[in-house]
Amino acid sequence: MSKASTQLAKLVTPQINRGNTEAISKRVLKVMIQAAWTARRNSEAWTKSPDFAPPTRLYYTSDDGWEAPLWHYPAALGATGEPVVLAHGLVTGVMGFDYAKEHSLARVLSQAGYSVYALEHRGDRHAIPPAEPQPFDLDDIVTQDIAAALARVKSHSGHPRVLWIGHSLGGQLLVSHLAREGSRNVSAGVVICAPVRFHVPRSTARLVAMAAQLLPRDWSLPTRRIQQALTPLGLDGLTNALASHTEGPTRRGLWMHDTQNLQSGVIRHLATCIRSGALVDREDRIDYLTAMRHAQVPLMAIAAEGDPACPPESASPVLDHLPDHAKEWILLDQEWSHLDPLMCNEAAETLYPRILEWLERWRSGCWSE
Repeated sequence: MSKASTQLAKLVTPQINRGNTEAISKRVLKVMIQAAWTARRNSEAWTKSPDFAPPTRLYYTSDDGWEAPLWHYPAALGATGEPVVLAHGLVTGVMGFDYAKEHSLARVLSQAGYSVYALEHRGDRHAIPPAEPQPFDLDDIVTQDIAAALARVKSHSGHPRVLWIGHSLGGQLLVSHLAREGSRNVSAGVVICAPVRFHVPRSTARLVAMAAQLLPRDWSLPTRRIQQALTPLGLDGLTNALASHTEGPTRRGLWMHDTQNLQSGVIRHLATCIRSGALVDREDRIDYLTAMRHAQVPLMAIAAEGDPACPPESASPVLDHLPDHAKEWILLDQEWSHLDPLMCNEAAETLYPRILEWLERWRSGCWSE
């Protein structure tokens, strides 16, 4: 019996005994994909399974009834435990902060004495909608979910303010929150590959906005299923370009296990931002980058020259209003792309120590009102 056949028998037999046909089909498909990949590329594993294993899952509830988890990593024993919120990007989820032990930002922060909270929000895989959910966009996430999540974190940690690390969309959520609430909740932040200005030809931006407006307001794009179908076929060149500096098994594992569905309201909102050329509210009345300047929250911004989703010139303006002592700019070279600051092995060696140094400068701010 071949290795694949033996593995298939081990996976399927227990499910046959329980009569679970849906589980059988999923496991058969998984083994077939692995066998096909091995036949094509003997030198490389199909995927690396996630090491994602937060000790605790806390829930917060927004005023309009959404519930979503905060995945909690407690601070090392004896540490002061200043809270750090980790906010994920668009399409991918919280696993990116803890996919592999060797480059887990969540575990690095926990070991350094921080109390770490990986944030999910409405529309994410583990979020629980109310009985009659309404369509939503980025403004709803900021005003409803972020407000409720920060209240939960502050209550759980016992600190009046938090530190924030946001990747892509997670960085945009921080900017939007600071524009609305100022510095009363956040001591300092790190924004990673988070565009706040959009340099798109006007004709293209107008076309994107028009196409987005045609989407039904309550529609959910099944990005997760699409990515799971394309990745085994090798048709994921665009998404792989977003993690070009990350090992293949880890990159494919992330797309297979951590892709989130896209909500049409979020797509429509981002299309409005692209048309405007700036991170704005849903009605294009408030430029969040301009509005956040009163907050004066210290920020580190990280960008990569090889990032097609967020070129450096789209990320750097987030620091323009800050004095030199309250900002730091890290520009990674052409080898790095959008997800690499979280997913590649080199990040743990070269980037995370600089993030820790930055947070160390501002962690005492978590204790002050």
